[in-house]
Amino acid sequence: MGKDLIIDLLKKNRQEKLIKYLNSLKDEEKNKIIENLEKLDIENYFKIINKNKEQTLIRFNKIERPFVFEQGKFDTKKYKEIGEKALSKGEVAFFIVAGGQGSRLGFEHPKGLFPISPILQKSLFQIHTEKVAAFGKYYGFSPELFIMTSSTNHEETVSFFNEYGKDWYDLNKIHFFKQRDLPSLDINNDLILSDRLTIFTAPDGHGGSLLALKNSGMIDLMKEKGIKYLSYFQVDNPLINISDPVFLGLHILENSEVSSKVLPKRSADEKVGVACLIDGKPAIIEYSDLPQDLAEKKDSDNRLLFNFGSIAIHIFSVDFIDRITTEKLQLPYHIAKKKIPYYDYEKNAIIKPEKPNGIKLEQFVFDAIPMAKNAIFYETIREEEFAPLKNKEGEDSIQTCKEGMSNLFKKWLKNSGIEFDKENKAIVEISPLFAVNEEQFISKIKNYLKKVPNKLYLE
Repeated sequence: MGKDLIIDLLKKNRQEKLIKYLNSLKDEEKNKIIENLEKLDIENYFKIINKNKEQTLIRFNKIERPFVFEQGKFDTKKYKEIGEKALSKGEVAFFIVAGGQGSRLGFEHPKGLFPISPILQKSLFQIHTEKVAAFGKYYGFSPELFIMTSSTNHEETVSFFNEYGKDWYDLNKIHFFKQRDLPSLDINNDLILSDRLTIFTAPDGHGGSLLALKNSGMIDLMKEKGIKYLSYFQVDNPLINISDPVFLGLHILENSEVSSKVLPKRSADEKVGVACLIDGKPAIIEYSDLPQDLAEKKDSDNRLLFNFGSIAIHIFSVDFIDRITTEKLQLPYHIAKKKIPYYDYEKNAIIKPEKPNGIKLEQFVFDAIPMAKNAIFYETIREEEFAPLKNKEGEDSIQTCKEGMSNLFKKWLKNSGIEFDKENKAIVEISPLFAVNEEQFISKIKNYLKKVPNKLYLE
């Protein structure tokens, strides 16, 4: 684009503070920042920000409760059979969205490296990768695993797998790629620097995963390998059933292009996206975009009208991703106010703010749902599939995540008829290498264990 055009662009977008700083630098330092701006496609970024910075809510004419395949309200047998057939034919791949850091956990590394299993302290990455290996063995195929990182954590993630991953799975079956980064603005609409000569950037949200899959060549690889369906999930939920044949069978038999798992919200203000129909089309609205009166509205049975929350578990048809990921793809951008460490020009220091000082632009993958044919929602059970690791303490924390895993495994043991020494004190961890689901667990455990001790690990 050239130095003069970049400067003109900065002037046009009122970046006087940055221009003044650039003029104070030596030519080689100034050129480094300008090259940084050019690589970040700053012209397109300003187009996006100018279009989106006034937008605070999703616009819609009509919002309604969607149809949901609810637990116990339909026959699952035929769907399970179809799902198992697709798995055994190797038509399914697994996709972990893992671009974030564990900063909110007090862990300055990729979140996927966080040690979280109740007894052995396995990392999130190890838990998921062992599930991929175990489900492959269970259904008789060798799954491909795709992992999306960001520029912030890519090198450390890949190094971690190179050192430890070969013990969990065939590294030739694991494919890493990065999502896009976007700059950020402070509250005065000035571009933020992360250090003297670097524009601050942040990953573009999980919605960027679709274009990243396409642009990295991963969609071509999937099609080449005969993969038709992609099991999508985020790294911070170790409880997820990554290979649910009923869910997969629903997706296939209902001719869906995107299918999403949902569950009843804990309360009107639980911070999860909400399943709905927007102007007649299945969609998910981010909790912060749903007007408060609608979030709290109840039906004649005193149940929340918009009761089902999204938990970031989807199945995407590969052909659908391939079809929509063109230059014309325009998922909406959402504005998030964040605390962003920044370089202060005047103090020549990195400042860590105590309150939000800037905005990040993020795309959400569920905004692709209205583009899909026959998109469906399927209810899952919170205790069996949702124990996210979001916070250091409180809700969705390290403690609740570990308890969620242990409680699920204790449920399997109780349903197997195995007695406990002291159930309330027992901590249980069951590797997917021992059993991938309750059905397999029950078939193995009766000849394996008679009583549950206070601490039990099975592999």
